[in-house]
Amino acid sequence: MYLYIATFPNDKKYIGITNNFKARKRKHRFLAKRGNVGYFYNAIRKYGWGNIKWNVSDGYNSWDDLCSAEITEIEMYNTHCYNFDSNGYNMTKGGDGTIGFTHSKKYKERLSKKWIGKNNPNYGKKLSTKQKLCMKKGRENRVLSQKEIDKQKANIPKGEKHHSAKLTQQKVNNIRKKYKNGGYTYRKLAQEYGVSETTVSRIVRGILWAN
Repeated sequence: MYLYIATFPNDKKYIGITNNFKARKRKHRFLAKRGNVGYFYNAIRKYGWGNIKWNVSDGYNSWDDLCSAEITEIEMYNTHCYNFDSNGYNMTKGGDGTIGFTHSKKYKERLSKKWIGKNNPNYGKKLSTKQKLCMKKGRENRVLSQKEIDKQKANIPKGEKHHSAKLTQQKVNNIRKKYKNGGYTYRKLAQEYGVSETTVSRIVRGILWAN
């Protein structure tokens, strides 16, 4: 397990952690060449891969220790890109780990408490347009795990609670009842309730408004 610091000719830094430093470096280089958006990759393209100085440290006992070290280094070098007077290209405060890795409950609680209220370096400060953009880019470039995707889907309001819902639960029940009793086609039901035939089909088959 490694913590690494990439230092650019302008003395700004990027701090990261990985299980395999050589593989991680290759991935950074590949993503920069591919044109990935982000302050770190923009800096790689601007200054050139060969002009980056890399420092690596290891000897960490666990991922929690490694992530804690990353948070400390980012804070110490002030590399969080939307901090005031930032000296680096990190888009998060660190401690994110890698995709598929889950932190312990104790670590998550410790991390949460560390950045509450006045402990947050940006507490009470107004972010500039550039800093807001950096935060936005960080969210856009982040790849969600399947568990996170499933959690987001579960939190989306369903049925008549959804902001774009045209039907109520009662109308949906009526559509199913009318179709089941016969005499109604998808087209006729779609015209009566002001929705598409596809929507009616999906309701009847239980794909939409599943109970």
